[in-house]
Amino acid sequence: MNLHEFLICLALTLAGMGLFRQPSNKARKLALLLFWIGSGIGIYFLTGNIGWGILTLLLWIMVPLTEILVVLRKLRVPPDRQLRDASPPIAEFPTLREITREYEDLGFEKVDDCDLTPHFHETYYRLFHHPKFPAHGVIGFISQGEVGFSFHCFFSEEANGKLWLTWDYPLTYGLKTPPHIAIYRQTETQSIEELWGEHQAFLKINGLLESNLLRTSSVEEVRGRLSRLLKVQLEFNVQEGILFPEISKDLPHLRYSWRGIWFVTRQMIRDLVR
Repeated sequence: MNLHEFLICLALTLAGMGLFRQPSNKARKLALLLFWIGSGIGIYFLTGNIGWGILTLLLWIMVPLTEILVVLRKLRVPPDRQLRDASPPIAEFPTLREITREYEDLGFEKVDDCDLTPHFHETYYRLFHHPKFPAHGVIGFISQGEVGFSFHCFFSEEANGKLWLTWDYPLTYGLKTPPHIAIYRQTETQSIEELWGEHQAFLKINGLLESNLLRTSSVEEVRGRLSRLLKVQLEFNVQEGILFPEISKDLPHLRYSWRGIWFVTRQMIRDLVR
């Protein structure tokens, strides 16, 4: 590798590092693309063999996809999960109080703290309702060991059961959405207030008025809606062949089919290129 080639690799790396520090997901995706291209070019410059450069690029793709394949084939999902009372995971999620205040500043009131059981990873929800607008808010926190992430969601429901949901879930979602649930994913929002505004715009653009939407305030009703959403989604994915039921050690569970693994792989590739 001569000086000119070294400077090309250095420029790609520095540009990627600069973009990766940006808050925009699109900038971070571009950063990963620059790192990916830079690694292939670097190996080509070092070896003088374009085949090694192409192999390096392919390994960047194949290794994580293989890991996903292995993880999904091992994954077991309990078919009958319930929401139960839970204590807030303050130690693992120290910004929970601050985020809660952001919801409350928008007029939402906290009604419930719950988690999902049985589980293959810790899933905690803090639920809110809005006393003046037919909508609910959710703070979600998913963790496994020392690794965890949060997401935020607003949803409204029509009398006919149609659910309108706006969220900022940061990872590829590995399940199909039932036809009666309309999801508006917004990962570029910078605040809870902005995400709430996107949800209101989502309802408006689809011609939904406050009179078309159900109002709920009790803990049982709010938790019941979320519980039905989670249950119906699993049932729909069994019907679609994404998941299939199985019994192991006398315990029923759901696991990903090969069709489901292909579905998740396509979703991941789509999220990377969007």
